[in-house]
Order: sequence, then structure tokens, then C-alpha cells
Amino acid sequence: MKSKVFKFVLPAFAFAFAIVASFAFTTAENPTVQGYIQNGSQFSCIQSIDTCVEGPTANCETLSGQPVYKLESTTCSVQLSRP
Repeated sequence: MKSKVFKFVLPAFAFAFAIVASFAFTTAENPTVQGYIQNGSQFSCIQSIDTCVEGPTANCETLSGQPVYKLESTTCSVQLSRP
């Protein structure tokens, strides 16, 4: 009787654990990035309320149509995309 239980329960538990672990340890494919807008030049950036992603989709813009950039050290020159 015990062997029948172990033959069914143990593989089912291992399978369920594998499914739960696969969801727990995956990262988002395109994590959102805080957006910045240029204030006259790429060396003067202002934080935007928009969050965008890096990728090949349509360019991310503010409601007023300004392009949104990613801040890299002291410049904002990499334009972000829509999520």
C-alpha cells in the first residue's frame, strides 16, 4: 500500500514543485525603466513620470510628445520604448 502511494504522490509532488519553482525564479523579459526627458541637452535630464522599456517597439513619449530617455551615469541619450 505504501509503495502505491509513493509511486503516485512523490512524482506528483516533484512535478508540482518544478512548476512552482519555474514561476518563482523567472525574471521579466523587459523590466520597466524610469524615464527622463532632456532639458535642453543630453547632459541635463529631468526625471519623468513615465516608465518605459528598452526594446525595439514604438518610441516612448510623454503626453506632450517629448521623447523619454534612459539615464546612464550623467547623460540621457538612449531613447526608451513603449511597454
